[in-house]
Amino acid sequence: MIKMEINLAVYEGGIHSMIITTPYPVLKVLETSKNFRCRFIVFSRRFLKANYINPHVLDRFQFCSAGAIPVVHLRQAEAEQLQAQFVYIWQQFREAGHPFRKEITGNLMMALLYDFEAAYQKHFQQVQKK
Repeated sequence: MIKMEINLAVYEGGIHSMIITTPYPVLKVLETSKNFRCRFIVFSRRFLKANYINPHVLDRFQFCSAGAIPVVHLRQAEAEQLQAQFVYIWQQFREAGHPFRKEITGNLMMALLYDFEAAYQKHFQQVQKK
């Protein structure tokens, strides 16, 4: 469990939570449980450009919008699928001798971002229905 303040609003994340922030958030961790673990993906628009990905693609994602909810509570299967993708991307990134490491990593990152967006939209629609 994590309790944090993002841009002056307090949020809680737990098991299978996805936390997404836009660049330069005001983020303060208020509390974590002893068994708290997380994985981070941090990248720049320069990274996208270097991998021949239009950085404006991020503008189409709802999770990147100014009013986006930064914490999404996923089902276990969704979280495990995203985590498996994350692990695979990390493995590819660490393959220093692979001639297309950067290109593979960039394209896998885009696939992961689309999956983040799909999970975000699904959650957001569920919240709207409630």
